[in-house]
Amino acid sequence: MGSGGFPWVIPYEMARLLLQFFLCATLTLITVARKPLIQHSLTVYPQVFEDREDESKKLVIIHEGHSLKLSKGTVLSESVLLRDLTESGVKETYIDGRQHEKDLYQDVETQASLLVKPQAAGHYHIVGLINSTHLIEPIGRMERSSIAGIAHRITAIPEHNGIIGALEADQGFPHVEPREIKEETPILPQNFTVEMMVYSDYYHTMFMEATQDGLGYLIVLMLAVSLRMQQLTPPGSIAVTAIQRSWTPNETYVNLYSENQLLGSETLKTMAKIANRSHHEQLADVVFLLTGRSIVQYKKSKNATEIDTENAGLAYTGSACRYLKVGVAVDYPGYYMAVNIITHELSHSLNASHDGQKDAKNCSGEHEHLMNTHVGGKQNHLYSSCSKRSIRKFLMSKNGSCLRHKINEGYLFEVPHGYLQRKAPFLDGTDYCNRFFPDYSEVEYVEPQHPVNGCRIKCKFGDTDNELREAKLIVPNGTPCKSSIGGIGKKVCHNGFCVPKRKK
Repeated sequence: MGSGGFPWVIPYEMARLLLQFFLCATLTLITVARKPLIQHSLTVYPQVFEDREDESKKLVIIHEGHSLKLSKGTVLSESVLLRDLTESGVKETYIDGRQHEKDLYQDVETQASLLVKPQAAGHYHIVGLINSTHLIEPIGRMERSSIAGIAHRITAIPEHNGIIGALEADQGFPHVEPREIKEETPILPQNFTVEMMVYSDYYHTMFMEATQDGLGYLIVLMLAVSLRMQQLTPPGSIAVTAIQRSWTPNETYVNLYSENQLLGSETLKTMAKIANRSHHEQLADVVFLLTGRSIVQYKKSKNATEIDTENAGLAYTGSACRYLKVGVAVDYPGYYMAVNIITHELSHSLNASHDGQKDAKNCSGEHEHLMNTHVGGKQNHLYSSCSKRSIRKFLMSKNGSCLRHKINEGYLFEVPHGYLQRKAPFLDGTDYCNRFFPDYSEVEYVEPQHPVNGCRIKCKFGDTDNELREAKLIVPNGTPCKSSIGGIGKKVCHNGFCVPKRKK
């Protein structure tokens, strides 16, 4: 695909008002595939039936001869950091993952990933993927039938026809050792989880904002990726621990060739540097960027400015949990076209090579499995046996040890600079706990039993019907503090500890 995206950058305030109006025209320019798809769409009136014995299960009859057996889906951590980058600064809150997933359902057999939202008179809005090739969405302006229900449209998912690439760990980073996967233990876990932090760049965030439920779209998208990973042995899944959205085009983590063209390798290098010095990124196994721009790469030629525009995604091979644990994929919200691209690049991070190459040379790329070098193909949602074997080997290695346990189960959080009361050296614990967990009905500040330095705060949060969970908040590095041990000189917090302030 050539250079796509918006032909201009407009201020955030104006963008939010105008984007809904321009979205259809803009996306038509970006992906020509959408127009014929809508012309060949199928209108259906889905019927939803509740399971009498299990409230977490539903039967959805899409149309005659096609039904889905749905169970509750999950792809978010119990508490998810939501970070918004704006012109005025950074805003951070923690949202209740289970609350935002209350309408999320899946069918593992068909790879369906759906939001099933109750409406009036016992009807439902169904949004998302009904299988690996088609999506469903309500038709907003069609008249509702009291008998048939709400009209929905089924269309094919458009495909990005670009290259989905891989980089070696030492490319562009001479100080980073190339991957060397050594088996550590023959014992495989029963399953594994990749804890991910997801970035959404300015163009991607603007597209998401124009959908009826931007966060809901992201949840459905990532659940679809998680379902692909259920094919692996042992089965894998995703837990999104943090989401960063950019509401400003002034993004420090991207490298641009032009306003709507993102330099792939250069952006990943910048992201890697950030991911290894920021608290939440450090806790993630993989930090992944979704971009509404097109991805370009410099060609290996005498002309240093010549670029290749046929790129759909990029990641480093065997890099999960390590310095280069970053990836990027092109995605246009509303279309779910990035499911296979994200899964492909995430699999590179888990040590899978392209089919027909390196340790996957015995699996031909002609079979068009998920790890083919190009997007598309009859089996592009399925792993080859070589890919499964490579990822299994990674799980058994020292490099993949982080995937065998969840770091974020301890609920260790970082207080953002935006919440600091700059005039006072200590924090108001009650206020901070309430600000951090706005989705929960019960939030408490836990008074320390012993003298503390002000670099850590403990909160309890939850809902009335459930037992409260405990969270430890780490204040930002550089916050003034007072050590209980005493000492001479000014002190500041660093990674949760009160240490002497460094002289510049």
